[in-house]
Amino acid sequence: MTEVTREDIFDYFNEHYEKEMEQYVYDRMPQYSEHEKVFNFFGRKTEIEFLNRLYKLEEMPSNDKRVPNFEKEIYLHRIKNEDWPLYWIFDDERLGLKNGNTDTILKFPSEMFHPVVRNEKSNWQSVLNSVNEFLRVDGYEIYESEKISSKSVYSYRAIL
Repeated sequence: MTEVTREDIFDYFNEHYEKEMEQYVYDRMPQYSEHEKVFNFFGRKTEIEFLNRLYKLEEMPSNDKRVPNFEKEIYLHRIKNEDWPLYWIFDDERLGLKNGNTDTILKFPSEMFHPVVRNEKSNWQSVLNSVNEFLRVDGYEIYESEKISSKSVYSYRAIL
């Protein structure tokens, strides 16, 4: 995957969330009358629960000397102090999303759309379609690989 596509996807997530939150907070449009309808990457999980599905956060080092590991650092800055922006994940080198390999990057949206994670009340299908538009330019897609309890589970693959 090219750096351009990666940045386009990250920008899309950030802009999409900001747009939906603005509509929810300011416009109170009927489709945003429930906060859970706003799409976010961690779905119905907490950020830490979601990220632990992809990484062993307790085993990763902290950049903050006040806490012993990455999981505690995330809690400190995202939950307790709220001093990290929502999409900090794309800039933190430990997660490998900014400069990581294609597999690392593609596992992230695949997990976002897992039925255990995704919030069915959000417009996740629209987000999936948009992500796939970006990915297809570079020859990849997020596709339905199986079903669990009649719900689609997604993986990624190269396409011709």
